[in-house]
Amino acid sequence: MSDRAWVATAVASVVAALTATSGVVDAGASVPAWAPLAAAGAGVVVLGVVRRPAVLLVVAVAVVGLRAAVELARLESPVPHRVAGEASLVSDPEPGPYGTSVVVRLDGRRFRAAVPRELEGILVGMLAGDRVVLAGRTSAFRAAPEAWRRSRHLAAELRVDRLERGPPAPVWAAAANTVRRSLERGAAGFDDQTRALYLGLVVGDDRAQTDLEVFRFRASGLGHLLAVSGQNTAFVLAVIAPLLLRCPLRLRAVLGIAVLVAFVVITRAEPSVLRAASMAAIAMVAVSTGRVVTGTRVLAIAVVALLVADPLLVHAVGFGLSVGATLGLLFVSRPVAQRLPGPRPLREALASTLAAQLGAAPFMLWLWSSVPAVAPLANLLAVPVAGVVMVLGSSVGIVAGVVRPEVAAVVQWPTEQMVRWVDAVAAWSSRVPLAPLGPVRFVLVGATVGAVLWHTAGAEPGDEPRPRWRPPVAALLGAAAMCVLVWPPSLAPGRHRIAPGAVLVVTGDGGRRLDLAASARTLATLEGLHRLAVGSLSGIGAPAGSSTADAVADHVRAARPSGRSPPS
Repeated sequence: MSDRAWVATAVASVVAALTATSGVVDAGASVPAWAPLAAAGAGVVVLGVVRRPAVLLVVAVAVVGLRAAVELARLESPVPHRVAGEASLVSDPEPGPYGTSVVVRLDGRRFRAAVPRELEGILVGMLAGDRVVLAGRTSAFRAAPEAWRRSRHLAAELRVDRLERGPPAPVWAAAANTVRRSLERGAAGFDDQTRALYLGLVVGDDRAQTDLEVFRFRASGLGHLLAVSGQNTAFVLAVIAPLLLRCPLRLRAVLGIAVLVAFVVITRAEPSVLRAASMAAIAMVAVSTGRVVTGTRVLAIAVVALLVADPLLVHAVGFGLSVGATLGLLFVSRPVAQRLPGPRPLREALASTLAAQLGAAPFMLWLWSSVPAVAPLANLLAVPVAGVVMVLGSSVGIVAGVVRPEVAAVVQWPTEQMVRWVDAVAAWSSRVPLAPLGPVRFVLVGATVGAVLWHTAGAEPGDEPRPRWRPPVAALLGAAAMCVLVWPPSLAPGRHRIAPGAVLVVTGDGGRRLDLAASARTLATLEGLHRLAVGSLSGIGAPAGSSTADAVADHVRAARPSGRSPPS
């Protein structure tokens, strides 16, 4: 099959997963559980006789669509008012202000369980894969996005009222948890903020990250570093590459795939990791069998295989962002690198950053309505260092967890400093007073960058020589246009509601004061200030002990709130 046939099959599979799920919801239909398997079997037989791309496309669409219908029908079926029994933890327990939240699997269904304060001590030290015996009341989700619930296969919420430890975890889960605990012990000498970022960079563990840290990485376009991605997968393979290169080709593929499976389990099977691991496994199999495959074909095959395995994955945000960024790297990175000036390593790094941002931009605009203007620069400064952290975490970090703390502190010192650098880049970038790019501005910025690259690049062989004045004039005009497009918006005097419970007061002399109610939330307030490119405040009015006010003061370096209630 050609690359185009595989791409068409992947696109059709995505459409089938989306339309099948919506059709089940609208029509209330159900499909027999054996239907996808029957369709797959019949498809294999037909493919063995008629080797045509159209047949594969039809089979993939049928299997993905039927599996999506079966999975959603199972997800939407009635849930008992009360459930009890032995359950497995699907996620790592996440402590919160009112108890601990954790996803559990019970009787073949997943629930988002809320464990109250008086019972959460039982979960201390437990991780995904561990088992508990519980009982509780179920309830439907009220305000949760439907796509979020589907992508996680969540049937209902569960209020736990009885909890105790269950049997030991399976061997594979216990081994994965041993690695994660070793990473945590190896970073015990870090301060809380650095340790949280380190675990996020290496294995995507974001449970200890504050709302301020989440905002800084999102506002600087570095949020992908805290969610395990294809970059982590590549660096893990780089760590074991010296060992694999000594093995025969086929054994190399077997060992490489085994490492990928282990990494997927350790990182909790995040959608972006599934995409990257699938692509790496397909490439390894192709190399071991002497076949040459393009990146486009590998991505298409990976998408089809993942949707056949789990069609509801199409609703996962991480899956869409990962596929989009990969498409950008495949189709945009090389042409941009060829036209950028400067040394080759710098050109390739900047081209990869721009390409990944361009590929992920449609999903970012759909989810958050804007793209950080500072993202290319922030990624150029942070991603190479974060890559070294990932490599060291996958090797030195694990070893540091089994040696004495004094030794671990010494061997982990370089890693700690690099994590601090990434954190500093995120903090600085999130404070740069540039307006986020909405859909219109993003298109204009992209067109400006494309025009500048076109007019500043050298002439192709056979083209007429270009005037010497053309590149510098194009660069100056492009820089001027960029300044206009990313210039912060001006705010008229008055009261501007930037988030629920947060009002920005602009005075006639240009002063800016933020008034916060007790209901104000940190992340929403910081994002509201970022949309308006507010980098400084003359004051903050907030109730005494407001964590939101403290986070805003840390971010914009405003005067600390006095503790008095803000004026109404």
